[in-house]
Amino acid sequence: MEKVIVNQPAPEFELKDQNGSIHNLTDYRGEWILLFFYPKDGTGPWTEEAKAFGESLINYNRLKARALGISVDSVDKHKKFVEKHGLNVTLLADPEKKVVKRFSGTNVLGWANRKSFLIDPFGKLRKIYDTVDTKTHAQEVLRDLEGLTELVENLGKLESSNSQILASISAASRIQKAILPDFKIVKSHFKDFSLLWEPRDIVGGDCYWTAKINNYIWIGLFDCTGHGIPGAFLTLILMSKLVRIFQNIQEVSEHLPSLILEEIDENLRDSLGHEEHGYSGREGADGCILRWEIGSSSIIYSSANMPIITQMRDKTNVHFGIRRSLGYGKNSTRKFEDNTLDIEKSTRIFLFSDGVVDEGNETSGMSYGRKNLQNLLVDHKSSSLDELTLGLKKNLSQWRNSRPRRDDLSFIAIEPI
Repeated sequence: MEKVIVNQPAPEFELKDQNGSIHNLTDYRGEWILLFFYPKDGTGPWTEEAKAFGESLINYNRLKARALGISVDSVDKHKKFVEKHGLNVTLLADPEKKVVKRFSGTNVLGWANRKSFLIDPFGKLRKIYDTVDTKTHAQEVLRDLEGLTELVENLGKLESSNSQILASISAASRIQKAILPDFKIVKSHFKDFSLLWEPRDIVGGDCYWTAKINNYIWIGLFDCTGHGIPGAFLTLILMSKLVRIFQNIQEVSEHLPSLILEEIDENLRDSLGHEEHGYSGREGADGCILRWEIGSSSIIYSSANMPIITQMRDKTNVHFGIRRSLGYGKNSTRKFEDNTLDIEKSTRIFLFSDGVVDEGNETSGMSYGRKNLQNLLVDHKSSSLDELTLGLKKNLSQWRNSRPRRDDLSFIAIEPI
């Protein structure tokens, strides 16, 4: 049975009034509803309360509010009671006690406990009156309505704005996914390949890139500052720079990964560094680009503060690039370096954003770390790369458990030959 909880949607129900008409909560969307539960028709205190609600009807109508009385009496008893006292009030019959038990509960006689529940125009329960003074309750609720009406109207506007913002961010997510390249272009040239890309929020600050030019395959992974919308905007800028750079490449042999990183760094600082943009110097990215001539036994890569891991059977090695990032408003004197990886049959190469190794443990808060990642790679040495990626995703989920994710996750696994 649904619990009745303040600030949560009130449980639905359907009951008949004293005239046999059916009422349910959805009929009253757009209006305040006070459900007042009382023991039995004809009791002295309840007769006073019913008259008070009837006399306050004009003020309730002004606030777009309705008061509905509920007891375990039958429709016929309600009708006789209303006619006897000339009451201007709506009473709902619940002889089977289904609604009574869900809301107010019953006393030792099986009658409803005297309680009231105030429900807003959106169907959410806003207040529970556990103690009711039948002489003053109608006015007490009116005072609460005066204060809550403006609050809930503002909440409604806020919820509407949030819905519009969420719709816009969802559209941005579709755009971000659309600009990321399809690895089908290059996947067939590798022995095995797998990709994990999961933003922490609806949009994220990680992005990846691939291109095939002549007999060369390029792959890049970038982790931009922040996550969510700011990080996503940075990925759009970075991806547009990559597209422009690769459109201008004529001879692949003249473009090494380090030169691509230098161009990205310069372009990011040019795009973000103007005073009129309010550039703080705190926006940039870490990243890695590798270039492989199809079928060859070596890969050239250059790293901007993003390590990569290679694996050959039981052995894994971490390769660190220079400690220089892209952008961040500084023109470093250190140049990006090109490094060559000699690969054998079944050599695996892994690119990953720091969201993978920085994932926090629920109990200790400790990061997942590169050591755990390397152990997992070895444990899955005989698995396909898709199976390995699924294993990593599951392992990170178990490590995190119910703890919120810290960052975006990106993981690229390649087995060239």
